Amino acid sequence: MQAKNLAIVFGPTLIRKADDNMVAMVTDMSDHCKIIESIILHVCTVLKHNHV
Repeated sequence: MQAKNLAIVFGPTLIRKADDNMVAMVTDMSDHCKIIESIILHVCTVLKHNHV
């Protein structure tokens, strides 16, 4: 599965505000997906790992 698709699936779960405001959740969804996609693509740097 591509990083973008994984980010779409996991983004809303991994990055969530304390309140369950659906409007804010939908509004911020693209930013959340970009953040998670970047983490997935750069997992070695983020986790300071040499091999994955």
